[in-house]
Amino acid sequence: MMKSILYSTLVTASLAIAGHASATFIVEPSPAEGCAPSQGCLHLTMAKDASSSTGTVQSTTDVVDIAVVGNSDFANGYSTIKPITGGTLTSLTFTPVDDTNFSDFSFRGQVLNASDAIDVTVTDQSGTPFSFSFTVPTANADFSRLGVISMDGETIKSVAVTDSGGFKEFKQIDFSPAVVPVIPEPATWALMLIGLGATGSILRRRAHRPAATT
Repeated sequence: MMKSILYSTLVTASLAIAGHASATFIVEPSPAEGCAPSQGCLHLTMAKDASSSTGTVQSTTDVVDIAVVGNSDFANGYSTIKPITGGTLTSLTFTPVDDTNFSDFSFRGQVLNASDAIDVTVTDQSGTPFSFSFTVPTANADFSRLGVISMDGETIKSVAVTDSGGFKEFKQIDFSPAVVPVIPEPATWALMLIGLGATGSILRRRAHRPAATT
């Protein structure tokens, strides 16, 4: 019985240590609207007929590089990215200059075709990709805010957002600052495992001790 308990504890500890090595991103159930203090509104740098620009996350002043497929007009501030007249905007990639600062990404916009699938691929700081797909039921109208979030404090290296049918506009992009989870230091885990080993040794000696006779 004691061996089973010790084994289970060791496995749990090992998984806790290993689990921190890779992020677990999920669809954010209800991304907050607007620029709350806990969210980082991405203020765009104006650019016309451009394939790239930058933005600044207001809560942290961190810079995000933005690349698009289909030359676009970047409005200034917490605003829109739109395809140039007669052009198409099918893909956007956001790359924080510092990939340790953000664990949440959300956006709004409009698509050109009803029932379009918006594909979002988040790559964490270790290079692991996580893919999601959202369906937008209505064309040429604002869709509700969409977002993804890390559940274990891992951070965003880049985010690619694609709609093969094209975006009419892409806007109000938010990056939320990462919340660092409380993870025991390796030394703490080592002390805990040593303690478990000592406890197991004592219990084994007791189990083999002859019973007292009267």
